[in-house]
Amino acid sequence: MKAFSGSLLEQVLGHDRVAELESLAATHEPDEGDLERLILALPTTVYETRVRILTEKIEQSRARGCEPDGQLAKDLALAHYDLSNARLRDTMTASRQALGSNYEACWCLGQGGRHPVRVALLDPDGALVCSTATTYREICPCPDGDAANLVKLEVVNEAEAAAVASWQQRLTGNANIPVDYQGLTVESWEQAQLDCSTDEDRERVARIIAMVKQAAQVWWKNARDGKGPRVLMLVGDYGSGKTGFAYALVQAWLARNRPAICTTCFNLFEDLRASYRQSEGVGRREWTIVQKLSMTPLLLLDDLGAEGINEKNESWIIPTLTAILDARQERGLPTIVTTNLARDQMEYLYGERLCHRLWSSGVAIQAKFGGLADLRNRP
Repeated sequence: MKAFSGSLLEQVLGHDRVAELESLAATHEPDEGDLERLILALPTTVYETRVRILTEKIEQSRARGCEPDGQLAKDLALAHYDLSNARLRDTMTASRQALGSNYEACWCLGQGGRHPVRVALLDPDGALVCSTATTYREICPCPDGDAANLVKLEVVNEAEAAAVASWQQRLTGNANIPVDYQGLTVESWEQAQLDCSTDEDRERVARIIAMVKQAAQVWWKNARDGKGPRVLMLVGDYGSGKTGFAYALVQAWLARNRPAICTTCFNLFEDLRASYRQSEGVGRREWTIVQKLSMTPLLLLDDLGAEGINEKNESWIIPTLTAILDARQERGLPTIVTTNLARDQMEYLYGERLCHRLWSSGVAIQAKFGGLADLRNRP
């Protein structure tokens, strides 16, 4: 390849440098990065025009008896190099297009596309998730392009899966699910309950599970449709399986990419107490807690009645809890509450208004647990 030959270049660059460029152009085998540059090179006519214009400028300078500008000489050498690459690209493209009708419109030099990119997606929380593999922004209409397009689809699917996984991880972390209940599903909860029952007790356990699941299905439908009672009350003695069932429902909710917050009433009331013990910003901190629990798409209040309210000094907590439940009811947001208390016990501790929010058939759905297994320490 004699792209750099010519008396003008030899005068400007010197014979040795021209010989070096010719040798490089003749022996160099383009690697993947070079191929990408070749693919993106401009049409050959552009570089031919550039070489011609720069040559004319240098010749005009010499005709005036002046030494050519050093930058012009460098630009001319670069233009010749670009022209050499463009001609190489044209030769390789012609060879590929001669392979058959499937390659008639090929321009990719076997790469499958041009403009390599990594697919980046935003998860529902607005976080950027990038794929680990690269694909091409523009795909070539040849068999190699078809293969690259399949890879592109795989890369996009990978990025989408990564975005969902990242979002799910944050949802689970923000939901504050205890380690003992992580990964629990309604199906695994039901199977664990049956596995823990004796042969004589299995039929009774199955009946309780069926009634509990039926109540949960009605609540889930109401939560999905935005009408009907959207408070699910899970009532039963300590260790009766209600908390495990509640966390299984929460994780089914999270699996649909919907946020949730889980808290024990003990922790909630401790947070409220802490906000009042601090001398500054009391109202703001309490408002932040109330707003957070009032607006989350799903709220689990676990173990209502075990928080130990001091009736004389902490009567303010009850209106705060009532305000959270009222706000959620007004917004149509679903809530799950677990408790060991019967209705009369709850009314004695919290008053008629709060009790109505959790026991009224028009507001809440009750599911009673009895004699089911505690799954907190399941293997």
